[in-house]
Amino acid sequence: MGVFPGRGRSPLGWLTEANILTIVVLSQGKCDLSKGITRYLVAMAMADLLVIITEVILWRISYFYFPGSFLDMTPVCSAILVVLYAAIDCSVWFTVFFTLDRHVATCYQNLKTKYCTKNVATVVVATACTLLCLKNVPFYFILNPQ
Repeated sequence: MGVFPGRGRSPLGWLTEANILTIVVLSQGKCDLSKGITRYLVAMAMADLLVIITEVILWRISYFYFPGSFLDMTPVCSAILVVLYAAIDCSVWFTVFFTLDRHVATCYQNLKTKYCTKNVATVVVATACTLLCLKNVPFYFILNPQ
């Protein structure tokens, strides 16, 4: 039995539980990590959780288990598609930004105090999320009503 009752031991349950628990544990700030690293890791876990929710639950499962529901309406499908692509982009780019932050912290000690901070991580995550969401807005208009 999983952490959350009724979930069972399915891989979807494991992934969802793992991401939720990661977000909860890291948000408490008791892992002896810097605030900047914590920001990147929480953002990565949230983006991954959003990918699981949109891709698996709203896109795949709804197609098989809820045919003809409101999720099949063109505006809803378009919105799910935009959120899905934005979540995938955020997941990828947050990983890249986290890696760059760790590279700077490891290889460039003189830049570490200036660029590897909580405020820089917050600005990077917020800016990336905003730009990637705006990048994916045109996908809303590619689907036509059937």
